Amino acid sequence: VDTDISERKQMEAALYQTNQNMKAIFAAFPDLLFELTVDGIILNFNARGNGDLYLSPDEFMGQSVLEVMPPSVGPRLQQALQQAIASRTVVSVEYDLPMPEGARFYDARIVALNDTRIIAIVRDVTERKMAELQTKAALAEKEVLLRELHHRVKNNLQLIQSMLRMQLRRIDNPEAVQIIQDSQERIMAINLA
Repeated sequence: VDTDISERKQMEAALYQTNQNMKAIFAAFPDLLFELTVDGIILNFNARGNGDLYLSPDEFMGQSVLEVMPPSVGPRLQQALQQAIASRTVVSVEYDLPMPEGARFYDARIVALNDTRIIAIVRDVTERKMAELQTKAALAEKEVLLRELHHRVKNNLQLIQSMLRMQLRRIDNPEAVQIIQDSQERIMAINLA
C-alpha cells in the first residue's frame, strides 16, 4: 500500500510539474491561443493581456465565434474551423478587427486536436499588413509617376518630329533632307516603343 501511495504521489508531482511547465510556456507565448469545440464555442484562451483581445473574456467565453465576432469575420472563422476538422491539417485565415486604437490585422492558424477540440493560434500581423499597404500605395504612386513621365516623353518626341517636319520644308539640300528623314524615322521608332 505504501508503494502505491508513493507511486501515486510521484505521478501527481510529475503531473503538477508538467502543468507548471505548460503554464510557463503559454505565459511566454506571444500569440493568442484559443481552445474551441468543433461547433466554434470558445472554451479556453491564453493571452498576454486583455488589451490583445477583441472582447473581454466575460463577453466571449462559452460563446460561439459566430456570436462574438463581426459578421465579416465570424462565418470565415467558422468555415476555417470546419475545414480544419475535415482535412486534419492546419488551416490559416487572415482577418481584421475594429479595435479602439484602430483596425488590427490577424492571422489565425487553426488545427483540430481530436474530434471534439480545436486549437486556434492567433497572431497580430498589423505591422506587416500596414507595411504591405504602404508598399502597395508607394508602388501605385510610382506607377502613376512613370505613366506621366512616359506620356511627357511621347509628347516631346512628337514635338521634335513636328519641328523636323517644319525644317524639311525649308531645306533644298537632298543630303540634309535625307539626314532629317532618318532622324524622323528614328524618333518614330523610339515613340512606338
